[in-house]
Amino acid sequence: MFFRSFLHGLYRYEPKYRRARVWSNQELKKIAPFFTGNVINLSGWADEDKTGGAYREYFINAKSYCISNKEGGAQQGKEKRLEESIAIDLEYPVSPEYFQAYDCVFVHTVLEHVFNTFQAVANICKMSRDAVICVSPFLQIIHQTEDYQDYWRLTPAALERLFSSHGFTTVYAQGGPNIDSTSLYYFWVASKDPKKWLEIFGTPPRLSELPDGEYIYKTPTERFRALMRLLLGGLLRRPGR
Repeated sequence: MFFRSFLHGLYRYEPKYRRARVWSNQELKKIAPFFTGNVINLSGWADEDKTGGAYREYFINAKSYCISNKEGGAQQGKEKRLEESIAIDLEYPVSPEYFQAYDCVFVHTVLEHVFNTFQAVANICKMSRDAVICVSPFLQIIHQTEDYQDYWRLTPAALERLFSSHGFTTVYAQGGPNIDSTSLYYFWVASKDPKKWLEIFGTPPRLSELPDGEYIYKTPTERFRALMRLLLGGLLRRPGR
């Protein structure tokens, strides 16, 4: 009985709190090596990827890598504090010293925690000379502390318009994980120089082609059938078939 309850607990934990993070980490690992300039992880806490690594390890070709946090520390306790992090509060206009100081600004699950989202996006775009990598949840359980609230969920249309309003074009867009999860993240890359990145990444999907979270509301039988279709489709698409 205990073993069965333990496995059930693991199953319930994984979709809510891990699978979307694992998926977004996999997406980042695919594209991070293409960024060779100065990179900043905004509101990056201790730079943990929540799977035993650090995000600085993903950007293997970056010229430099740094982290910012509100008031120079992390948002969830002293155990997450990085004393060397830069003090930046995205709720307020960023200091001019950081204007176009970075080739790539990376923000992972941050925008939902900033009440003044428009100011946060303006700051992000002002700090970038070239590109922004943004991971944002569209469907996720509320996650917050007393001093780090959870406010927003952004759609693909919102992400595209927020960045395009500052002269950035979407060059990479994905949503996931797609099967058997209770969360949906969007992984977004936008750039001031879209031609360069579109040659590397190819044309991104249309907004209507991105996952919309409908699978989360399927019955267990429907989700099982969807999983089988996915697996069978993968087998049929194997090389040589």
